[in-house]
Amino acid sequence: MTREAAVLGIPTISVYQGELLAVDRYLIEQGHMIHKTELTPDFVDSFIRTTQRKPASTELLEKGATAAGLIKEVLLNGHDKYVG
Repeated sequence: MTREAAVLGIPTISVYQGELLAVDRYLIEQGHMIHKTELTPDFVDSFIRTTQRKPASTELLEKGATAAGLIKEVLLNGHDKYVG
């Protein structure tokens, strides 16, 4: 849910302990979320007090809608026309 929250503009901290996926690295690079594997109560308190909600990322929401439409199309109508 961190990715979804980040795209919606909600201040987000990823605490994922494994290797980050490209989508996570992109969201971090674009300033949509931060990644911190070790949190302290002071850090979380400061983050909550100083981080403002941003507008939702229209670009990423549109890309997500496009991807969802493609998945729906493939599931409902087969994948033959999408396989090279």
